[in-house]
Amino acid sequence: MYGEALRPEDKKILIDIYEFIYKDFQKNQVDIFLCGGSTEDINLRNFLKENFEKVPYIRIVYPEAIFEDYLKTNKNADYLTLENWLAEQVDYICIACESWGSVCELGAFTNTEKLKDKLIVLNHKNFRESKSFITLGPVKHLEKLYKESVYYYSNSDKNLLLRKLKSRFKNFSGKNANTRSIYNLTGLFYFIALLTYLFKKLPSVTLTNYVKYLLIDYLHNEEKNFETIFSSAKKLLFHENLIVKDDKTICITKKAEKIISEMLNKNDIYNKVFSDIINYMYR
Repeated sequence: MYGEALRPEDKKILIDIYEFIYKDFQKNQVDIFLCGGSTEDINLRNFLKENFEKVPYIRIVYPEAIFEDYLKTNKNADYLTLENWLAEQVDYICIACESWGSVCELGAFTNTEKLKDKLIVLNHKNFRESKSFITLGPVKHLEKLYKESVYYYSNSDKNLLLRKLKSRFKNFSGKNANTRSIYNLTGLFYFIALLTYLFKKLPSVTLTNYVKYLLIDYLHNEEKNFETIFSSAKKLLFHENLIVKDDKTICITKKAEKIISEMLNKNDIYNKVFSDIINYMYR
């Protein structure tokens, strides 16, 4: 058991952080798995990426930013399994059908029952009446199931498509303000950021033990997926410059301090937990 390495004070602080601070967080962003891209520099995926990254309520998640190191150290892992796992973690899977890779992803995700309701397909107007397998297969299948699952666009009206998607995602973020499950990529992303915010810095081993204790011992999640979700959440935090590594210590950045501070409800419970942390660190 991972908790055996922790003192009672550690456990109490971690449980209090989770129960009284993390659970008070509100979900203020929509997580989008953005697929697509072509060999051309000017493509729909790049256009959406550049514009979505300017929107505070939208977070784009890229598998290449998360899984590159994981695939190097886990020889049995494959990209299809990891992409399906990532797709389960996000709010929407947005696929711009402009490359063979995106077409393959569309086919794979459409055949996964629990992913269908979060799929958004962006198909060029030139293919609306096409007799291709993609149009008559996955695209038609999704259109029958979900009214707003498919958007058609042309190169001249990409800004109109952008406005429609931003409006949809903003509406979703306003209606879905519940705290994220901590055993979820983005949930753990925020929890690790919160830990580093409160402690300012933590040895890498300590951070791992803290998260393992809370997820596995306290919340009784299965251990088998821990390494995938933990390493992916850390990779995403590094990628977005919210944490940095100094020797063997994980430290918070000024950017993360600002984000977490704006999300916190600094009430009496927060002050009590923070006081316990200060006393624990300087005892």
